[in-house]
Parts: sequence; structure tokens; C-alpha cells
Amino acid sequence: MGAVSPLQLDADTYLWEYEMRWQCYIIKSSASMLQQLARAAMDYTVVSSENIRNMADIVKYAGYAVTHYLCLMRLEDVEESKADCCYWIAKAFYILADNLPEDFKEFIEHCKLMSLAFCELGVSYLDTSGEENDHGNDLKRLRDEIDARII
Repeated sequence: MGAVSPLQLDADTYLWEYEMRWQCYIIKSSASMLQQLARAAMDYTVVSSENIRNMADIVKYAGYAVTHYLCLMRLEDVEESKADCCYWIAKAFYILADNLPEDFKEFIEHCKLMSLAFCELGVSYLDTSGEENDHGNDLKRLRDEIDARII
């Protein structure tokens, strides 16, 4: 039939994608390249946390994702809305809070609070900015879930 099965995407594939996108971003920086870079870092963080890979790498790439999404929020003419950026930042902190070892209790609480803070900021953007967004409902669900876990 000539059909080719797609490659299985694993954490190493997302890590390779991030590294390649970083090289492209260094060569030609643009808002769309920054968005792709942020998404690749977030993909690696999500897949690595599901497979319980190296915790230091999860923290490192979650930090990259947060940094890239914060930069995106400051740019004009980007496809990602400010509320969506807040959602991804909140999700990165949420993943860290869920996957850190118990002996990092203070850092876990910090991540929960940061996640909640970015959820609240994102919801305020939903209410005031009028931007189109893809993750408004996800943002509100995440806020409610984090709020319930903190109390």
C-alpha cells in the first residue's frame, strides 16, 4: 500500500526538535519562531513528565517554556494570545508542582502559587483584551483545579 507509519514521538524527539528550533531562532529570530520554540520546550516538558525522565531536564525545559512564553507576551502581532501564553506558563508550573519530589515542598508550593497567579492573569486577559484564544476554557479549568488543590 505504500503507507509509512509515523515515527513514535518520545521525549528525545521533542528534545531534538527544541534544539533544532533553537538553532533556527538564533539564525533568524521572529515571533513565529519564538512561538514554535516555546511550544517545543513545553512539549518536551509534558512528555518528559509523563515518562518521569530526568527531573533536572524537566525543570530546565519548563523554565525555557516559561521564558519564551513571557517573551511572546511582550511582542505585537503574534498568533498566541496573552491569555494562551498565561495558560502555557501556568501549565508548566503545574507540571512542576505535580512531578517534583516531596522533599521540595516549598518549591512545590511556589509552583502551585505561580500557576494560580498566571491562571488569574490569563482569565483577566480573557475578560479585557478581546483577543481570540484557543485555551480559554482550559485556562479556567486549570485555575479551578489548582485553586481546589491549594485550599
